[in-house]
Amino acid sequence: MKLDGVAWSLNDEWWFEYCGEKLYVENQRELPGWTNALHGRAVTISGVLDRARLPDLKQISIKQHPDLREYYIVRRASWSALDQQWKRPQQLPKAPRLTTEYLKSCGIKLDRELQRYFDEWAKESGG
Repeated sequence: MKLDGVAWSLNDEWWFEYCGEKLYVENQRELPGWTNALHGRAVTISGVLDRARLPDLKQISIKQHPDLREYYIVRRASWSALDQQWKRPQQLPKAPRLTTEYLKSCGIKLDRELQRYFDEWAKESGG
């Protein structure tokens, strides 16, 4: 996959922001040609999208060992600079968490069998 966004850093921790979503980039500091001057710059990141439990970016300036939370991470990444005229994409609204309560609020009722499948899925996916 290939994403256009902005590279950020704080306390020597780097991340990439795409449509308002903060993503880690595997070995971002070690990417060929990567420098501290890329902080706040528009770049294209390419690689394989995955999920992992990583240090909470909201805590990197306040905790020596931030709590871990789920983030997207781009693995086997490469990068390129974007044109200075590039416009940041608008922040997309986050989808609501798919829960039994949310389904009920939408007027969706699950029969017993469907509820069992939904509960299994929610347990496995953390949904």
